[in-house]
Amino acid sequence: MTRPPDGGPDLKQYGNMKKVVKFGGSSLADAAQFKKVAEIIHADESRVYVIPSAPGKRFSGDTKVTDLLYHMYEEAKEKKDFSKTLQTIKDRYDQIIKGLGLKNFSLDREFDVIEHELLDDPDEDYTASRGEYLNGRIMARYLKYEFIDAQEVIFFYEDGSLNLEKTTFTLRRRLEKVPRAVIPGFYGQGYNMKVKTFSRGGSDITGSIVAGACKADVYENSGSRPSPTGSCVSFPTWALPSCMRRPFSRSAMKAFRSTSAIPTPPMRTVPGSWSPPARNPAMS
Repeated sequence: MTRPPDGGPDLKQYGNMKKVVKFGGSSLADAAQFKKVAEIIHADESRVYVIPSAPGKRFSGDTKVTDLLYHMYEEAKEKKDFSKTLQTIKDRYDQIIKGLGLKNFSLDREFDVIEHELLDDPDEDYTASRGEYLNGRIMARYLKYEFIDAQEVIFFYEDGSLNLEKTTFTLRRRLEKVPRAVIPGFYGQGYNMKVKTFSRGGSDITGSIVAGACKADVYENSGSRPSPTGSCVSFPTWALPSCMRRPFSRSAMKAFRSTSAIPTPPMRTVPGSWSPPARNPAMS
């Protein structure tokens, strides 16, 4: 590959690379997509940390799970019956679990907790974050990776900004003991110990934070439907911020400036004086 102006390392020199890979909602919309994602991950043993989004649209006219969750929160806040929406969401996950053939595994207990929280004291961030949380649970079981709840390792200040120092320290210590893990995107822990979310699309930020904390060599970001023949864009974590096409939130900018991890726009050609690293044959 062509090296960047700052003289970053040539990734071909690495024997055992460490990669963080993030998959977007359409990549994990149903069981068939889960299987494709698993093929991509297992095709390269260096893909050790996986950041999943919530299930996206399966077809034109479908509804993203995150949108359903926001709708359910509004119903609960207005003291309306949200049971139908809750069942619709549960059915989506049950279909994925069944399609993957996962035995002796269900999310019934998790949905009981969600229902209780909505009846007791509806919280928008908590409700919206359950899409990534539940998808992470399924992904971890399917891959046989450890599940790490993002609420335990990503932290925010009282003003809602990312507490990057505490987050990086906590994540690094945790990941040193975990060789492979699934970490849900989009959320973390607020100053009040409750769930706090990033803005929509925040799984990109989670991926960049994890990549920086574990000192990954490459952060791969897949936002569209994946296949073993490729749909991830790969970036060395020392790549320059100027190589990104569009701006990101202040939290994202601070994250990659402080950790050298880049939240990358999915499936974009990135301009710059260097070219992305050679992809694994399973990805190209």
